Amino acid sequence: MVTITCLAGYALSRFRFGGRRGLMIAILILNVFPVIVGMVAIFTTIPQLGLYVSQLGLDSHGGLILVYAAGSMGINTLMVKAYIDTIPIELDESARVDGASPWQTFRHIIFPIMRPIVITIGVLSFIASYGDFVIARVLLKSADKLTVMVGLQLFQTDRFDQDFGMITAGAMIAAIPVILIYIPLQRYVIDGLTAGSIKG
Repeated sequence: MVTITCLAGYALSRFRFGGRRGLMIAILILNVFPVIVGMVAIFTTIPQLGLYVSQLGLDSHGGLILVYAAGSMGINTLMVKAYIDTIPIELDESARVDGASPWQTFRHIIFPIMRPIVITIGVLSFIASYGDFVIARVLLKSADKLTVMVGLQLFQTDRFDQDFGMITAGAMIAAIPVILIYIPLQRYVIDGLTAGSIKG
């Protein structure tokens, strides 16, 4: 997903083609609406997809991952595009003069500079998927396939008889992976979100 997002962001930033502006506007408009608006469409599409590819059907982690990837790819592409816009176009032109193809320019020059935004979209996509409750609750049915956030709901037995100590302990344990991933990478996330340019 990150690779496709980076390639799409690079294409939108560096190439000029018909429908480019319309595509960016469409991506922006689609990301204005919350995910809950598309839940009916998602719930009816995933079972149909499961008829052809069982690993991507209802009550499967593959289908859930597909929904998360498709949902975050649009805004992540625009974030990558905005970051690449801060990279001087002269780097691409110099590589082209030296005989590099667009793919070689992206792979050997642009992609290494994009490390902050790549890490940013990776971390933010993980946190969004890990902390999601609604989509996972709708698409997953088996108890052994539930995500952490949906699993925490199982501690709620009744409206007036809840083990808040167990729920709090579960929430604290569930937060550990997010902390372990975010703390070492927060420097890159901040740089990626602020669209830092090349220094030096």
